[in-house]
Amino acid sequence: MKRGLVVALALLFTVASVGSAVAQGVFEELKIEFGKKLALAKSQKFSGQVVSHDVLCHCLVVKMKSGKTLVLNDDYAEFMQGYNQAKGLKIGSQVVGEYKTVDSIDYATTLAYADDAATTKAPAKKAAPPRTAPPAVTTPGK
Repeated sequence: MKRGLVVALALLFTVASVGSAVAQGVFEELKIEFGKKLALAKSQKFSGQVVSHDVLCHCLVVKMKSGKTLVLNDDYAEFMQGYNQAKGLKIGSQVVGEYKTVDSIDYATTLAYADDAATTKAPAKKAAPPRTAPPAVTTPGK
């Protein structure tokens, strides 16, 4: 009986180890496939007021000016110059940002307070000075 128990336990351990290795490979493939989908998805802009932000479930709810409520996943959100899943986002604040839709789920990609976004826009580029012809080179004696 002990011998049968040892064999069964060894068999169970082997099956569990092989299953774990196969599952890791499948997970990595799914992760790569999702990354490709996210990169190819069309980026859409939004602005509105933060109604809710649940850090544990990575959910962000934004009520847009049009009255539409947008539920976003913050796993890939760049907020305050870092990819920190929008930690520290204040409820009730006005925000602007971009999101992408992959497999019917909206993922926030960039997020900023509306006040900060308005003041940190890139300055307009200065016009380049007009080009002038280089001075003519003359050689003495000719």
